[in-house]
Amino acid sequence: SPVGCADPRPDCRRTGADGLVAVRTSEGRHDVMVTGDDVAPVRLQNQMLNSRSATIVVTVDRGIEISGRVVRPDGTPVPDAIVDAPTPVMQRTAETAANGTFTMAGIAAGITVLTAHSTDGDLSSPPVTVTAPAKNVTLTIPRGARIEGRISDRATQQPVTDFAISLPSRNQRQFQFASNEKTIHADDGHYAIDNVPPGAVDLYVRAAGYVRGSRGDVVVEDGKTVTGIDIQLDRGATVSGRVTAAGAPVAGVDVRQDSQRMPQISPPTSAGANTDADGFYKLDGVAEGDRLIQFNKAGFISAQKPVEVKAGGDVRLDVELDPGHELRGRVVDRSGRGVAGVYVDASTGGMRRNTNMNVTDGDGAFTVAGLSDGKYQVTARKEGMVTAEASDVDVPQAQPITLTLDAGATITGRVSGLPPDQLTQVSVTGSGGMSRSQTNADASGNFTLNGLPDGRVRVEAFLFSGGRRRMAPAKTVVIENGVAPAVELNFEEGINVSGRVTKGGAPLPYGSISFMPVVGRPAKPGVSGGSVTSIPSDPARQFVNAVISSDGTYTAAGLSIGDYTVRVNTSGMSMYQTRYTAVASGTFDIDIHGATLRGR
Repeated sequence: SPVGCADPRPDCRRTGADGLVAVRTSEGRHDVMVTGDDVAPVRLQNQMLNSRSATIVVTVDRGIEISGRVVRPDGTPVPDAIVDAPTPVMQRTAETAANGTFTMAGIAAGITVLTAHSTDGDLSSPPVTVTAPAKNVTLTIPRGARIEGRISDRATQQPVTDFAISLPSRNQRQFQFASNEKTIHADDGHYAIDNVPPGAVDLYVRAAGYVRGSRGDVVVEDGKTVTGIDIQLDRGATVSGRVTAAGAPVAGVDVRQDSQRMPQISPPTSAGANTDADGFYKLDGVAEGDRLIQFNKAGFISAQKPVEVKAGGDVRLDVELDPGHELRGRVVDRSGRGVAGVYVDASTGGMRRNTNMNVTDGDGAFTVAGLSDGKYQVTARKEGMVTAEASDVDVPQAQPITLTLDAGATITGRVSGLPPDQLTQVSVTGSGGMSRSQTNADASGNFTLNGLPDGRVRVEAFLFSGGRRRMAPAKTVVIENGVAPAVELNFEEGINVSGRVTKGGAPLPYGSISFMPVVGRPAKPGVSGGSVTSIPSDPARQFVNAVISSDGTYTAAGLSIGDYTVRVNTSGMSMYQTRYTAVASGTFDIDIHGATLRGR
């Protein structure tokens, strides 16, 4: 988070006419970020700052602009549209004028990707790659489609007159996950949704007293209307009650159904409720059957209560929460000095208790609340230091515990296989055990990772440039007695596979794609690079992960010859799986599709 300045003035974090600024902060490693209205954002990661530090010099691109126009397919200008361009630090945006023109400032020189979005965020243009500075860029937003249908009660076939309908996947803007839910009252249960982007569409419906419903077999064409998209809802139950602790009401308790026992027909985020000031809650639209209701609040032991519900019924479920015990301790370095800003959690049986974000204070002290009796594994993490762990810690505890963080080993290395102007945009991470370190390569491609433990450490390089992301083949090194070998990460090494991920013909942005080696049998003939009869699998092949960019493209670097299971992931979940045989660098496009399963 931003820190205070040595000279506390209202604009204290702004540079003066000489480009200098002084800030006051604690000794240690920090990220330094520079930005401005006409300055391309820059982040220097993992900078060691102390009383002996020299002045940090940051070189930025300034005064570089991209201008153009946003139109419909027929050339009509689109006013008030939002144009954005991702950068490694933050997203730059501009708004179109009445004639559809825009000017975007604060962009780094070089390749970037522009996308335009309608005011409501429902419609987006295809991404356009440009080289900044640039003029006369044209972005075309589709007209959008229209979907019509009817919502009814499955049992009675009567219309549901009040409901809310949403298309969670419509908004293509990065980091925006609003469902664009539309509330409708219609005596005949009819609905109509405009500005639907072309391609595959998922519809979700909720209504008071009903289980959430969905439909995922809808494909729309730009400028056209699809009718008859009807959805039937099942009657649900109501579970309500009061949450107390020692007889007193507890406000702000998160109450929801156990996701593992819920019907998988609702959006990824399950509906829940929070208790009010008097401890009361109400869950509506609970599906018929045996359900498990979860109750969670920081500082209390989580509770789970089974309940049997019937369609249309009301069930009362009161819960008494136990505040449990507190686990206290201190995190220090090898000199015995307290370490501030360390994240501490306690886990038992694989369940972490870090929902209240336990962070050490200035003296390294911490408190983890809401723990039940038992033995815990306590973990202390801080970037640039070796993670400390204590096993079999008894709760309740006899005395506070002390966790010691080590400085750990240092890995040095070099990034290659990229143009010189892209080297400083490469982020390098090292992960070993429970420890992780991250830094940026310098202008020569050199990097230094600190705070890594003895043992096997995976080192990865990640490039974000022009709105696209790619990774170099990962390397695994072994650290012994605090000594690590140098590492070279070459973006041109190994087999590189590029492609585009689509769903119903439309790009699927901002997910990830994983290539997992299939071991134990020889590979089948390759899908690219000619005729191959049999290729032996390399048992040392590594898992490769790539990020899907805003236009649905990806590049997976460092594959080896052999078979891979390929998974496409969005919102932290695997949504599609296929196979790929790597023989030589090539292209592998994926269109996500499936069948419709209906029943009663």
